[in-house]
Amino acid sequence: MDKTISKDAEAARQLATSIRGGYLLSQALYYGIQAMERESGPMRESSNIADMKELREHVFTMFADPAETKRALVDVQQAELAALNKKLFDGEEGGEE
Repeated sequence: MDKTISKDAEAARQLATSIRGGYLLSQALYYGIQAMERESGPMRESSNIADMKELREHVFTMFADPAETKRALVDVQQAELAALNKKLFDGEEGGEE
């Protein structure tokens, strides 16, 4: 029985130190922070939230905030659309002046 537990523990340690494990831990921290920040009063664990943010910002950095990712994608799409409009309406590709 002990060998099974130590095998499982070793597999979990290997996962935790892998790229995928880092991503999963980063994601867990992100959602854990979000949930904990919704608490108020004596149920809010401010020091734990601060420590979790520290870990997420400096150690487990792989999982991006979905809202930030969406904003970044929208910015890229808008820039690409603006460039396309400029080409179409300013005649850059057609040799018009």
